[in-house]
Amino acid sequence: MAYQIPCAQILLNRSDFEDRRYKNIFGSLSVLLGRGAIPIINENDTIAIEELKVGDNDTLSAQVAAMLHASLLILLTDIDGLYTANPKSDPNARHIDVVNEITPELTAAAGGAGSGNGTGGMTTKLSAASLATRAGVPVLICSSAEENNIVRAVKGTAKGTYFTASGHNMKTRLQWMAFYAPSAGNLYVDEGAAEALAVQAKSLLPKGIVAVEGDFKKGDVVSVFRRGSHEYLGKGIVNYDRPDLQKIMNESTSHTEAINRDNWIGAE
Repeated sequence: MAYQIPCAQILLNRSDFEDRRYKNIFGSLSVLLGRGAIPIINENDTIAIEELKVGDNDTLSAQVAAMLHASLLILLTDIDGLYTANPKSDPNARHIDVVNEITPELTAAAGGAGSGNGTGGMTTKLSAASLATRAGVPVLICSSAEENNIVRAVKGTAKGTYFTASGHNMKTRLQWMAFYAPSAGNLYVDEGAAEALAVQAKSLLPKGIVAVEGDFKKGDVVSVFRRGSHEYLGKGIVNYDRPDLQKIMNESTSHTEAINRDNWIGAE
């Protein structure tokens, strides 16, 4: 311990993010950081069968950064950021300094625009950046070969590609719903309910639901779609068991919300 800083190793796999242990992980990491310890996080390869694997360190780091509402996620690679093409083979490749939106075109270009090291190279780094920025965490992709580049990154002087956060810091519970929670069922809503959810930022009332799927229970996470087009609207925690919700669907009388706005995360 050259700097006398205590460390703590934490092993995680995908299922730790998918169930309600997510809150416990957040609590443990918060306590460690609050006491001045540095958590060193790796995938739990000893028990992670293929179905449980996160799969790459870029994604794992983005998940942890989002969970902790980090001020910056630094992704180190063998190149100084994202280019319009692979600079090792294309002399016309241009460095991209700032990315405000990760578009399909940008993702397609990244397939040949940078590092080939690691699982998936630059493509997985873009995927990780997308997750982190959606949760409110900015991202910097820069080179690990430059001396003191992490310090420079924190100071804002490292050369790299900076990804601006696309939203405000997403609450930990909403992150869990948006990125990890499995859906126990589906709700299909009419145009009025879809408008209330997607545009008016209101709760979902039972009378706006026209069809249900799945054997969900009160407190489960369900996905919500617009009827007809099956457009995905978002996910939320439902306040009824399926049989109880089916009894009151389409009734004009007042009932408790099927999904309260505080327990809702809309689609991008």
